[in-house]
Amino acid sequence: MKFTPAQLDDIWEADKTLRKSQIRRRDYYDGIHDITLRKETYPDGKKKTNRVANWARYGVHRYVGALTGSPYQLTYNDEVADKAALDLYGELSDKQELPRQEAENLRNALVCGYGIELHEFSADDGIRIVTHDPREWALVWDSDDELCAAVRRVVLTSGTVHNKELLIDDLEIMTLYTADEIVDYSRIYSASPGDWTEDKRTTHHYERVPVVVWTINKERESILTDDLLGQIDEYDEIDSMSGDDIRAFVDAIMVIRGVDPGWLENPKNVKLITENRILPMGSKTETDADYLTRVIDSNPIIERLKRTLDIIHMELECPNIEQITGATGSTTGIALKLKFTPMQQRAAQMMLYLESSLRDRVALINAMWQRASKTAIEDFTVNIQFTLPINLIEEWKAISSLDNQVSHRTRLELLHSIKDPERELAALEEERDKELDDQESVKPVDEVSARTEGRVAKATENIQGATEQSSDAIASGLNSAAKRSGILAAARG
Repeated sequence: MKFTPAQLDDIWEADKTLRKSQIRRRDYYDGIHDITLRKETYPDGKKKTNRVANWARYGVHRYVGALTGSPYQLTYNDEVADKAALDLYGELSDKQELPRQEAENLRNALVCGYGIELHEFSADDGIRIVTHDPREWALVWDSDDELCAAVRRVVLTSGTVHNKELLIDDLEIMTLYTADEIVDYSRIYSASPGDWTEDKRTTHHYERVPVVVWTINKERESILTDDLLGQIDEYDEIDSMSGDDIRAFVDAIMVIRGVDPGWLENPKNVKLITENRILPMGSKTETDADYLTRVIDSNPIIERLKRTLDIIHMELECPNIEQITGATGSTTGIALKLKFTPMQQRAAQMMLYLESSLRDRVALINAMWQRASKTAIEDFTVNIQFTLPINLIEEWKAISSLDNQVSHRTRLELLHSIKDPERELAALEEERDKELDDQESVKPVDEVSARTEGRVAKATENIQGATEQSSDAIASGLNSAAKRSGILAAARG
């Protein structure tokens, strides 16, 4: 599929609304909320406070942590399959830091609706995988919802090194990725930019766009919905105004009665009051002083903040960690699971799309490995885990109650904190053997010798007993055989 620069401009313009939405949601994640952009003042000229409680970042981080706490794993369905391809994938994962990029792609998908992963290949360096900001991209999908082209635009400011040259002017670059080629364009960036100049055209043989789009839902939408952002705005507003009310109460206006106004107009007298914290009162006339304040009822503020926060967590479908006493180990495992159930159910749907994205990555890697005559990864299973908080104290107590009911190996397998039960069991046996050896080494020599001789004597007795039993059995067998022989001989005679 071929595109002209003019068509690429149209594609970029068509995504303007989506890009604006992505920018707004990323701003909220970064703490740039609507309230931070306002410049309102109170009637007395004081600026209104613009405080932010970043619940958008809070919710995104909960999902990223829960879904990437354990790195994504690939395993072959056939246990006897050749593991060479998976070993190569493991090396590539380490070299390209894929677990870190998976966390970044998930964060971009949660905030902007999807994550972008660009794959490049060279004979010298092999495969290079880079995560990109989705706000720099425009994607073209066909009627079957298959990616048929991807366009990236970015502005490089003057002073940036590009293609081993220092830029004098701001430069806008655009790159087109299709199923068979990569085309680079550039132009001087200005208020009235000129035409695009084609800088380079490269043909590839991947038979697909070398871009992996990471998604968490079919619509490729962010979890930071407009309703959620509205509730966050409400929380910011109430929280900021309540702070202003407290500061206004502290900085209240003083009302003085019975004092000559002219005396207060003297700067020296005002300085006497403010610096020495002294207010002289006349004795001839009745004088008085107090503050002009407005009574603040904090209950409506607290109730409104609590209600808004509850709605925010309902929209995010993740619990408020501060309200879970299990964070300190006192909530039961069942209670913890119930609190995390909505988040776990939503994450389960996300994992289906994340698995599809991971399989798409493997398919692109296979297409690139084919050029290097490397083995493809096929017939594999993707393992993505949801990391649920665990009450370890409760778990250990429950497992301890299984003593003498199930094997030690089974008990170790039931503990979430034990990643390799076989290794743990071997280490436990090794520690026990070492303790026995240490106990033997600290005993007196005579006692050790006596214990050793006793063991030898006991073993000798056991051997002698077994020998005597064997001899008796052999003799008994021979007598029985002799008797049978006699009976047979008599019968023949």
